[in-house]
Amino acid sequence: MGDSKDFLNEIAKEANSKKIESFQEEKVERYQKSSKNLDPKVLIGGFVVLALLSVVGYFVFLAPKIKMPDFVGKPKKEISSWIKQQGIDPTKIVVNEEYSLEIDENLVISQSIKEGVKVHKNVAITFVISKGANPDEKVEFPSDVLSLTKNDINDWITKNKLSKVKIATAYSETVEEGKVISFDLKGVDRDNFTRGTNVTFTVSKGKQPAGTVTVNAEYKNETFETFEAWAKTNKLVIDKTEVYDDKVPAGKIVYISVKKDQQIKQGETVVVKVSKGKAVVMIDFKGMSKDKVTDWCATNGIKCYAKEQWSDSVEQNMVMSQSVKKGTILDANSVVDYTVSLWRPDLLTFGGTTGADLQRWIQEQNRKGGQVLPDLKVVGGDINNPIIEWITPSEANTKRTYVNLYTQIEVRVKANEVAPSVPTPVEINLTKQDVKFGDVGAELQYIEEFCKTKNDGKCTFAYNGELPNAITSFEVELPNGLRISSHTDPGSADVVGTFIKGSDLKIHVQRNP
Repeated sequence: MGDSKDFLNEIAKEANSKKIESFQEEKVERYQKSSKNLDPKVLIGGFVVLALLSVVGYFVFLAPKIKMPDFVGKPKKEISSWIKQQGIDPTKIVVNEEYSLEIDENLVISQSIKEGVKVHKNVAITFVISKGANPDEKVEFPSDVLSLTKNDINDWITKNKLSKVKIATAYSETVEEGKVISFDLKGVDRDNFTRGTNVTFTVSKGKQPAGTVTVNAEYKNETFETFEAWAKTNKLVIDKTEVYDDKVPAGKIVYISVKKDQQIKQGETVVVKVSKGKAVVMIDFKGMSKDKVTDWCATNGIKCYAKEQWSDSVEQNMVMSQSVKKGTILDANSVVDYTVSLWRPDLLTFGGTTGADLQRWIQEQNRKGGQVLPDLKVVGGDINNPIIEWITPSEANTKRTYVNLYTQIEVRVKANEVAPSVPTPVEINLTKQDVKFGDVGAELQYIEEFCKTKNDGKCTFAYNGELPNAITSFEVELPNGLRISSHTDPGSADVVGTFIKGSDLKIHVQRNP
């Protein structure tokens, strides 16, 4: 600071030393202005002007200019519009809500600043908005409901501001038009009825006009039988068609040309489309294994029944033929029969020693898959004697050969020392009374009893399906290959088949899939 002062003093000295001579000769004298008194009127006038300017400035720049509207009884959204239009600071606005029986929901009940007051943009205002009538408040329920009219109910609704009350109408033969038929009070009793309780009143439309009926229900997705019964009672004509539908179960209505509460004249036609269930297109089973066919049938809900047959050309357990052509549309009521190859009879399955044992084996193979092997040819002795040589097929001595279909087997048996007596075959008749053929309620116990008492117990049972599922049907296969089904009515004939006593009968039993 001292250096600066010295610097300024040096500059001053240098300036004085360089003054021109004329300046050095001059003298400086102080000029004194003469004093003059101000007029008081002038001072007062100045103050007045200043005050007027202050007032004008206040009203121009500082005074509030926004006039407060009256929002009471108006929608809440008008407050939002006013705030935006006037540029009011929304953070200073407080909105409270409360129930009100007099003021409807979302209308303004009160405001903290009265109408007409001018406010700034940052003014703080509190509004109270109605939530409507309190839904939990108890309301007196009419004691004489069935004497009320529709107008009475509407007045009751308006007076108590009820929001959950509904009025339905229906024809009545006993209740006059406009009067209450019934009411449905949901969840509570009359003493605990509140403004928010659901209740439906059914009011009479008077007697139904002659010759017309009112559809009493929504029948779509209902069973056809349900609608049919109602339609017949009300003398309506039904135009029924059946269609496939992937979503609507079989037997239920997919489409109906009338709706609930619709009026229709008696004798008119109602169009109804009934589901046949999911449409399944039949495939070609040929070349498929039995297991794959079983899986396909189960997946698509189709009843499939397999039978077995010998074959020279189709591999074992593969499908040879089917009863329904490829491309046929199937439904839940469809039944498909198919034939599975057994391949050729295998001599490995023969476990006997005599010619008679071999003859029974041949008969068993014919029963399993058709009449494909002729009767046994025996050389050298009685058929009941032990086999000592296989002639045809010669490889059979090793018991490792399949027999070609329709090939006659020839064996040599031990010679007879004494000619034995040949027992006379006993022929047995299989009657419809033995196994209750044609009876829907046929039970397996009848054929089991028949096998024990009349055929020396020689029956073989083959089951299709898993335990413990119920038995639905069975077939009796005779030695000649004839199959008789338990669900087939043989008609008037009493005898349904004939066989030799002691022959092995095969019983094919079908269980539920």
